[in-house]
Amino acid sequence: MKKVYFISGLGADQRVFSNLELPNVEAIYIDWVKPSEDDTMTTYATKLLPQIDTTVPVTILGLSFGGMLAVELSHLIEGSQTILLSTAVTASAIPLRYKLLGKWKVPDKVPFSLIRKANALTYHFFGIKTARHQALLKDVLLDTDEFFFRWAIEAILNWENEIVPLHVTQIHGTKDHILPLVETPNLIQVEGGGHFMVLEQADLVTEVLKRILS
Repeated sequence: MKKVYFISGLGADQRVFSNLELPNVEAIYIDWVKPSEDDTMTTYATKLLPQIDTTVPVTILGLSFGGMLAVELSHLIEGSQTILLSTAVTASAIPLRYKLLGKWKVPDKVPFSLIRKANALTYHFFGIKTARHQALLKDVLLDTDEFFFRWAIEAILNWENEIVPLHVTQIHGTKDHILPLVETPNLIQVEGGGHFMVLEQADLVTEVLKRILS
């Protein structure tokens, strides 16, 4: 049985992977730890590293924000296999509009109560259509810690990595409205997949993962 370390999206937990069916995989879910105010994506990755057994071959699967951390961990773990879902592989793949919003300090001015409140626009951007998945996203947002969220946004906007991991596979939906598709050398596209295709198109994502992990 193959051991795979899963890193969820910003503020989320293992619930976002609940629709994946990988019977031959031992799933280990990385827990978030509290960051320091001055942590970068790179320094925060070192805080997650103790949860990973690096004495054996390592496979890391990261979703969205967790994918960026998976990239950073891949630089720390020689020979690791990295699977990225709905994420940016390098800093240059993060849309310019986000960096401009960060430069103008827009995220700091938005009340967190609005960020935590799911609505039709939220569901559209995340590509979530079913009521069950909308309820799950609503719960995830309600459970998100404000300090962690604001730190993570700052870490994303200041991310500097431009190195594509050696053993990486990128899985990305063609209709991702949060992080639009930017091609890398080892890319698998999921037609019609949104940012949370791990929930909405879990059957397609599962089949792709089975091929990668076999």
